[in-house]
Amino acid sequence: MENPNEFKDFCEELRAKSSKIHETSDRLVQLKLAVVLTDTKLYAKVLGDFYCIFKAIEDAVQANQQNDYIASLWTEKLRRSKAFEEDLGFYCGLGWREFVKPSDPVLRYVSRIQEVSKTNPLLLVAYIHTMYLAIISGGFIIRRIVKNTLGISGEEGLAIFDLPANVTRLEMKNHIKGSINKMEISRECKDAIVQEKIDIFKRNNEIVKAVQPKVSSYKRIVKFLSLIVMFTLLLIFVLRSYSV
Repeated sequence: MENPNEFKDFCEELRAKSSKIHETSDRLVQLKLAVVLTDTKLYAKVLGDFYCIFKAIEDAVQANQQNDYIASLWTEKLRRSKAFEEDLGFYCGLGWREFVKPSDPVLRYVSRIQEVSKTNPLLLVAYIHTMYLAIISGGFIIRRIVKNTLGISGEEGLAIFDLPANVTRLEMKNHIKGSINKMEISRECKDAIVQEKIDIFKRNNEIVKAVQPKVSSYKRIVKFLSLIVMFTLLLIFVLRSYSV
């Protein structure tokens, strides 16, 4: 029998019960990010994939605004799809919509979101908790990495990581967590949300695994690693010289 006092609130339970797959997902993303950021078109492809996911979530939220749980959780300050469109326009130009071609994992993912929207909208809680907390919590770090690695001089191409000027990341995180923790949800529904969150990480991993670097990407990675080795050997030589 489950101990009702094991977790201080439902958000802590969500985090704890999905921690294993979350850690796996983090390692995979870190590995693939190094590849994706070797090529702007490759980065734009990943943006396009996740644009489809965020757009599907936000369409589902819009379709369920009469649901009390969704209405209490969602705020337009969370909306990301317009920011994705702005960034895709920066990387791909005016014809960016033709560039976005969802892969099979993305199509399956979107189909699941649409199914949830029609049959059990309460499960959208798992999507908001997973996808929007991720981009709010870690977005500013990834923003800096993307900006520096892709050599972006201005602020364009980084919109998905930015929040409205009148809100802070902490406020948005507290809003999501606070709204979820206030929900009166049955044990059965909580278990379903937990499982959906775990499945979300699995679907995210399928998209990330499908990222295939170009030949030019491999060349850049090898060049990057070669430079690291060169500077490491140079540093060792200098340190040994000083120790003689």
